[in-house]
Amino acid sequence: MSMTAANSPELDELLAVQMHRMAEKLLIEARHSAPVKTGTLRGSLYEERQDEKQWLVGSPLDYAVYTDQGTTREKGTQWFTETAVHFNGEA
Repeated sequence: MSMTAANSPELDELLAVQMHRMAEKLLIEARHSAPVKTGTLRGSLYEERQDEKQWLVGSPLDYAVYTDQGTTREKGTQWFTETAVHFNGEA
């Protein structure tokens, strides 16, 4: 019996481990980039596994998106957007 990469449990596990490492590194970079007034936003950032090959890095705070994207009254800093765009997994 031969095993291909498409159905290899070892390859799936390696990919899952690498995706987790990348999520951890992105979290570190995002925490470094987050604007700090009280530290609440920075402290709220987290990583969460969505499925075997997908991770979420974000914040549960309602205002987190506004610090990044802005509002009609105030321009955002795009701290998270820029971090994600320039992230290369080698943090």
